[in-house]
Amino acid sequence: MSGRPGDPVLQMVTPLPPLQTGIAQYSRDLLGALDGRWQVRVVAERGSMDRGPWSTIDVATMRRAGRLADLPTVYQLGNSGFHRIAFEASLRRPGVAVLHDTVLHHGRLASMLRGRGAGDYRRLMRMLYGDDGERAALDAAAGKIVDLNDFPLVEDIVAGSRLVVVHSDYARDKLLGRCPDAAIVRVPMGIPLPDLTDQAAARRLLEIPDSAFVVASVTHVNPFKRLPVVLRAVRMLRHRIPELILVIAGSSAPGIDLARLAHAYGVSDQVRLLGYVGDDVARLVARASDVCVNLRFPSAGETSASLLRLMG
Repeated sequence: MSGRPGDPVLQMVTPLPPLQTGIAQYSRDLLGALDGRWQVRVVAERGSMDRGPWSTIDVATMRRAGRLADLPTVYQLGNSGFHRIAFEASLRRPGVAVLHDTVLHHGRLASMLRGRGAGDYRRLMRMLYGDDGERAALDAAAGKIVDLNDFPLVEDIVAGSRLVVVHSDYARDKLLGRCPDAAIVRVPMGIPLPDLTDQAAARRLLEIPDSAFVVASVTHVNPFKRLPVVLRAVRMLRHRIPELILVIAGSSAPGIDLARLAHAYGVSDQVRLLGYVGDDVARLVARASDVCVNLRFPSAGETSASLLRLMG
């Protein structure tokens, strides 16, 4: 472990870049703030970077949750398949669970299926929600439509953790409604504020015309982000604002074909798809825009770091 003798020591389980999740960026920013103040052993989810520009932080990538050190541990948890180690280890070795979403169903299901854990999934659903949960698990396995938000799969992690951290009163109230005896605190989400780039300079770097009216979506695209609503709005405005360009910067969930959607709405010529971009480019896109859009419905109780960056 790097660092100075006597520095406080902790362990963090988290995804890190280049994994295409906002929590990876969140954790990278957080570790940058801890560097030099704490010694941190980072257990990074598979696919993460295996080192960083830090002096008192060590990174080890792992495939499974079998080799955690006996240290106070912080688990970064969100509703995606990028948290397989944290999902397992937070139950085996309880610590501080930072919940970025109040619904973890989609992420835990993806992690279990990747590990051929369909039976574990059914048992977990029955344990937490009884017969209704088991029926929902069977329906989901059969390809039927199930509202997974009704079965958030957070109760065992929340109840078993030493402390749960969330970033909004909404999320805290939501979790206390399900686990009234849990220790849950709200800690406001902080993001680093970069030096602002001039809009004209940002547009030159992104090769966007000065005369364009730019609408930007800078976020991971999934059905909850309601991009079809944005595309319909572009179609409605295309004759009123012919210089309108919609720039979409972010990864897409499986099954979402943004190019095909833009074509179906007849706005392919006004949509620019960048795919997943790093933080520097994402900030350029935000600075180049006239309007940024960040929709989500239904909410999983998340505090959006991408939205905070747009506002910053």
